[in-house]
Amino acid sequence: MDRFSTEIVKTKTYSKTFRTVFSIYYALAGFYSFFLIGHYLNLILKYASIVILLYGVYYLIAQSFLKPKSIGILEIANDAIHVKLGDITKIIPVNQLEAIVLKYSSFGSWSAHSIYGNKNFLQIIDKDDHTYDLEILLKNRSSKNIFKRLMNVDELSEKFHWSKMKQSNSEF
Repeated sequence: MDRFSTEIVKTKTYSKTFRTVFSIYYALAGFYSFFLIGHYLNLILKYASIVILLYGVYYLIAQSFLKPKSIGILEIANDAIHVKLGDITKIIPVNQLEAIVLKYSSFGSWSAHSIYGNKNFLQIIDKDDHTYDLEILLKNRSSKNIFKRLMNVDELSEKFHWSKMKQSNSEF
């Protein structure tokens, strides 16, 4: 009996206001550092630009090395799906499933999202109209293949649907 287990995670997101303000500061710091620093040498602007550019490098590159916060565990077997969120455990038998929908990004890579696994969103709908929206990690190719093999089992294959996320270059 195959069994797939992965972490349910919550990726840190930043507000739209913060991203907009930081992008403006980042653009101004880049403009000053590359075009104006030779003409208008101001130590405060110079050091502020360096700090802003280093924060930008952190958000662009170093975020992929931070592990997303784990909030639970998802286990899928041939007969049931186990969702553990904190102290709450929900067991959904396969015959009670209405649908399983995966928005697939890719499995783990250092360039796309995180070395710990990419953001993949799984929606589980049971026959009682309970919907579970989960963000899961597919850590590597073997993890993806185990998940894919379980979704191709007769009981699950008719309920499983997937779509590729916009930024994904890989096929499920």
